[in-house]
Amino acid sequence: MKTYSFYPGCFVEGSEVEYAKSCEKVFHELGIGIKELEDWNCCGALELTTNKALVIALSARNASIAERMGYECIVPCNICYNNLRKAEHEIKNKTKVGEIAIKALKEAGINYEAKIPIRHLLDVLINDVGIEEIKAHVKKPLSGLKVAPYYGCLVVRPSKICAFENPVNPTSMDNILETLGAEVINFEHKVKCCGGSTLMGDRDTSFELSAEILEEAVRKGADCIAVVCPMCHTMLDGQQAMIESQMGKKFGIPVLYLTQLMGVAMGLSSSDVALDKNIVPAENILNKISKEGGV
Repeated sequence: MKTYSFYPGCFVEGSEVEYAKSCEKVFHELGIGIKELEDWNCCGALELTTNKALVIALSARNASIAERMGYECIVPCNICYNNLRKAEHEIKNKTKVGEIAIKALKEAGINYEAKIPIRHLLDVLINDVGIEEIKAHVKKPLSGLKVAPYYGCLVVRPSKICAFENPVNPTSMDNILETLGAEVINFEHKVKCCGGSTLMGDRDTSFELSAEILEEAVRKGADCIAVVCPMCHTMLDGQQAMIESQMGKKFGIPVLYLTQLMGVAMGLSSSDVALDKNIVPAENILNKISKEGGV
């Protein structure tokens, strides 16, 4: 398996340790070599509404580091992935904002030619590693576990930038979860927005959007929700108790990263994939699998 550069982003490096740790362990199991970007910076997500050129320049700087290292770049965060891909797109197509960003980078002594592909974690897992290789590493199938696959809105849209998946009905995570032995429910909210971007300015709307996702998962009998985005995880897991309090409802559904579920299916321990770091307790997930003979 080849080596990739790796851009963790602020969320994964900071509060979402369960994603960072499970990515590291699963990559190791699959034989994926990763080299973290040297001296990476924030992708500029919080500046998007005020200064697009700044966001493009910040993201392009990260991409330039991957380009200098010479490895395709894996990005596990949907927001970071979307921003780095936008930077790649704007600069390749020499748009006005792209030209502004390039000028700023050159003034800082940074050269970026958008020659190294920016890849989302899902893209690499499904298209480089492949289903058969993932299947070969399954030691403890997730038998009996019903999972709602939640992709979020930024990993698949806009489709001209995030081009590896169907923007309306993505299936990569569905296919991986099925390969792990889980039962994947038909999840209508799989690409709906969780409201993460509006949390600071309009909490009511943000909570309503997340509540709709949680409600469908519970209504359809899912044992857990699988995600690949730190912001989505923060909303659905970290804010779930607050959402319950404000909405006067009880969900109590664990929200796990895909890589956590992959690690469990590969025979890694709960500590290996940091299940103890999830806010909504995930122990029932292991009990469910155990009763079905998976562990």
